[in-house]
Amino acid sequence: MTVLGQAGRTRSRWEGVAALVLVVALLLVPFMVTSSIMFRVGAAVTAALLALSLNLLFGTTGLISFGHAAFFALGGYAIGLALDAGLSWPLALLLACLTGPVVGGLFSTVALRASGIFFAILTLGLGEIIRIILLQWTEVTGGDNGLSGISAGTWLGLDLTDPVVYYWVLVVVASLGAAALRMITYSRFGRTLNAIREDDVRAAYLGVPVKRYRAASFTISAGFASLAGALFAPLVGLMVPANAGWARSAEPILATLLGGVNSFFGPVLGSGLFATLDYLARDLESWRIVFTGALLLLVILVAPGGVMGAVRSLLDRRRKPATESDPGAAVAPTGEGVSR
Repeated sequence: MTVLGQAGRTRSRWEGVAALVLVVALLLVPFMVTSSIMFRVGAAVTAALLALSLNLLFGTTGLISFGHAAFFALGGYAIGLALDAGLSWPLALLLACLTGPVVGGLFSTVALRASGIFFAILTLGLGEIIRIILLQWTEVTGGDNGLSGISAGTWLGLDLTDPVVYYWVLVVVASLGAAALRMITYSRFGRTLNAIREDDVRAAYLGVPVKRYRAASFTISAGFASLAGALFAPLVGLMVPANAGWARSAEPILATLLGGVNSFFGPVLGSGLFATLDYLARDLESWRIVFTGALLLLVILVAPGGVMGAVRSLLDRRRKPATESDPGAAVAPTGEGVSR
């Protein structure tokens, strides 16, 4: 195995351990905090899943979406309407998760003729279109009042109307969603997306159907964003048109930048920090947004690679003196390879 391969397996092992510890800690939250904080943690979990879905597009593919909350809102509204129609929670969840890929797939066939900032502006337009539809289609969506009383009901003997039970289900499903995203990110498909992000012209020259891969990335990303919304709606019991607005779309972008775009767990860390900052600034009323924004700006200026990038740089600096003190450690002896 090559040195790079060993490093990759070690990193993967530690990431797996960290993820397992995080999931166990989240499952223990109801035993350690009040119901109001448990609610905030549940909302942060859905925000982390939304940020991870965006990062498949942003960090892995190199496309930015300013309207990703549209898919989040579609998932929330879809599960609310499906549950109200009498569907079971799993079937309602499945249907809600399909709204994102359907709308995202149709949108990508047109929008991906553009790229860069022009594509981002088109996604912003999509978000506003979805928000206006949700606002104006009063007979179905409830208009400005939104959908209220969204409840997951019961399933397989589980009372999903119990906040603690639903919180546990939310954590488990969101964790499975995050695991699926990680598998996609480190799969052959994900590596191809990375190649497109680094140099789309060269990828196309090598025969990669760039537009098709980008469309697939956008569609998958939209699906996981819808999953986040479908988990969020029964947690809060309400979905309003503002959930599709640009302000909501900005949150996963900020969380990803805060945690680190070039790390899979960066958006998770960023979402947790974002939720913590929001909680600490809860008593500042109108100054809360200013306080949170100032801290985010400070972190981004000090650590452009996000918190995960800063940690990685610090670890690299600690390793560097050891390498410099033993130059032979960095070079394989003559006649010996670095792989076995």
